[in-house]
Amino acid sequence: MSENAIEVKGLTKEFRIPHRKVDTVFEQLVSALTGNRQTYERFLALKDISFTVEKGESIGIIGGNGSGKSTLLKLIARILTPTSGSVRVEGSVMPFIELGVGFQYDLSARENVYLYGSFLSLKNEVIERRYKELVEFAELENFMDMKLKDFSSGMVARLAFSTAIMADPDILLIDEVLAVGDIEFRKKCIEKMNEYKRSGKTILLVSHDLSMVKEMCPQSILLDGGKASEKRDTEEILTSYFCALVQKKETELSEANAKKNEDELGEKNAKPAEKMPAPSEAKAEPAEKITPQVIVEPGPEGLKITDVRMSGKKGGMGQVFETGESVTIILQYTASMDLKNPRFGTEIRSSDGTLCAGTSTRAYGLKKDIRKGEGEVIYRIDKLMLLPGCYTLSVSVYDSLRNLPFDSLNNITTFQVSESKVKDRGIVLLEGNWSFKEI
Repeated sequence: MSENAIEVKGLTKEFRIPHRKVDTVFEQLVSALTGNRQTYERFLALKDISFTVEKGESIGIIGGNGSGKSTLLKLIARILTPTSGSVRVEGSVMPFIELGVGFQYDLSARENVYLYGSFLSLKNEVIERRYKELVEFAELENFMDMKLKDFSSGMVARLAFSTAIMADPDILLIDEVLAVGDIEFRKKCIEKMNEYKRSGKTILLVSHDLSMVKEMCPQSILLDGGKASEKRDTEEILTSYFCALVQKKETELSEANAKKNEDELGEKNAKPAEKMPAPSEAKAEPAEKITPQVIVEPGPEGLKITDVRMSGKKGGMGQVFETGESVTIILQYTASMDLKNPRFGTEIRSSDGTLCAGTSTRAYGLKKDIRKGEGEVIYRIDKLMLLPGCYTLSVSVYDSLRNLPFDSLNNITTFQVSESKVKDRGIVLLEGNWSFKEI
């Protein structure tokens, strides 16, 4: 007997996207008679993917929107058929995908439990035996005889999830369904998945909650553009994914700025020069019609951050630092007018988007008016108490009077904190010590 619960070999899935909508027979007939036949565009959702999942493994599937994560789970669950390649599954499968599909909203919640259970191939005696447990888990004891159309969307999701977990599958395919209900019910869902994990079930988890993936799955696969990476440590996959995401945003920002500068230059060159009237043509305006000088207040166009740099204790510019190293962040700006006490700030986030630290000149009690022109704002971090990983830096500057952003650059740069002698886990290093005491 194989040690693998799932074997995926050369899996490819192609969709055909119609260029226009032709649904009815009449529309198809008109298209045929006019020679305006329906045309399609090929879209490869998955491209030659191969991997294995051992029995009892919990594997995360990570990737951006449209990368093929849900398509992959549906192929493994046999909801979709592959264009080429093969999927072999050993054991029963429970797909937690689009829960509640098949619910009849004119029936009661109780009736829907039996109906939905039949879709999951559960026998009536199994449903009857576990019915009370299901209702208690869903926290819907007082609503089971109510029609489903009178339920809130959260109640429907809780009922669907609670019915699905009545099955006792060997393999669970989970696609963004652990965020149902309120925060307490979400904890119950995650604990139920951990219970399945401890009992030796095989789990494939798709979630945009990367901290959950990191917690539940020691290893993960990264999908990007329909292609899959090798199965690797989840922390490594998250670092690769987040750094690639940030670099993509940096490229987009750079291209957008270049286009903006090009457009501004084009407008400037295209603007016709104004003809200056000859002295004899100039007419003096009556004194009472002279427009008074308008004082422009600071606004969103008053200040721009033009460059962001980071440097370490060695003095050179770099993107790799060590835990505890002193780091300097330099924000270069251009002001188009004199400004009253603008507020500069920074944010550092981990690879899963968790905010590690956020600060500003106001938080340090620094107030400084700046003059029209260029300048720099410097933020020195005495000790960068971040543990090894990939992080992003965001910067902003606000009008302190009206709390309006002059400029805000999210994830403007990425940096690494390298491996060190520190063996702590998590995001930040807490300086402290351990000791023993006999009592």
